[in-house]
Amino acid sequence: MAEPLPFGGSGSDGDMAAKVMQECEDLWLDINKLQAQAASCSPTRVNADGEDSDIADTMSEVKLKALKGQLSAEAGKEHSILPTDPVTLRALLLEEIETSVKQLEQTLEVVQGQRRELEEEVKWEKQIMEQQKQIQDTLQRKLTMAQEASEQPSNSAERELLVTKSRIKKETIRILSELKDFSKKHFPHPDELELELSDSPDTVKSLLDVIETLMNQCVMRGSSPFVELDDTYWPPYIELLLRCGIAQRHEQNANLVRLTPFHMK
Repeated sequence: MAEPLPFGGSGSDGDMAAKVMQECEDLWLDINKLQAQAASCSPTRVNADGEDSDIADTMSEVKLKALKGQLSAEAGKEHSILPTDPVTLRALLLEEIETSVKQLEQTLEVVQGQRRELEEEVKWEKQIMEQQKQIQDTLQRKLTMAQEASEQPSNSAERELLVTKSRIKKETIRILSELKDFSKKHFPHPDELELELSDSPDTVKSLLDVIETLMNQCVMRGSSPFVELDDTYWPPYIELLLRCGIAQRHEQNANLVRLTPFHMK
């Protein structure tokens, strides 16, 4: 006795199952007829190497294998027949609709999340574009200013340099003059008595001359800025410069002094 089909028992459901089985048998008979016709037609064709190849047989075998595979797949499936009861059919349809609605709601949540991410990405891209635009405007202004500056005549730049050089020269003369007056006022040349007490010769360099000698040695001979002391350098002046940090002694030779490299600090 055959097993009962889903959603049905005897009566109309059994007739429907028998009808489906009859349709399957009819399809199988049609497949066998087509296979017999294909085998009887078997045309041959000579290929480029001169060998006969039964293309029609090969195609028929391929089609037959494909049909057998489809038939096996269909035979393994559990075919269900919809019930004829309106209440049961309505319940099934409602269940499918609810399942579809839940799937669509989940899909909607995913799409909305992707939309929010895209909106944030677009906002960030707009900020980056605004920053790039500001940078471009700034560079464009600098480029315009540089072009305008390059278009000005070169003699104006030369005049500017000459004016600056003249101003620096005047300022240097003024500073040296003030330094000379300051040294003469606060550090006068030692008198004969002071020279005798320090066992120094009658002709010694003034404090301004000592500083000038150290400066010239530092500027003119940067690789060898030390000055060798002799009798013309009054020891109190050298001691004053050393204690004030204006001059420095050589690490190995105490008779050599140099100007403190303020420009390297």
